[in-house]
Amino acid sequence: MKKLEDVPAEDRALLESISKDRDTTIIQMSNATEEGISAVKEKACELLLLDRYEKKIKSKKMESVVN
Repeated sequence: MKKLEDVPAEDRALLESISKDRDTTIIQMSNATEEGISAVKEKACELLLLDRYEKKIKSKKMESVVN
């Protein structure tokens, strides 16, 4: 296991290109040291809230409320 900055540049570039192609985010974390765990939780919550918001906006219930 390595930190992202310790990964060889060629491999890091590959990871970053995959991340961009798949519209994903790379967040470094460690279960052993708990580094980055809160950042992963925050990002997951942010994405879930955004998804729920978008679904509500597209739902028929929202259209009737707006009208």
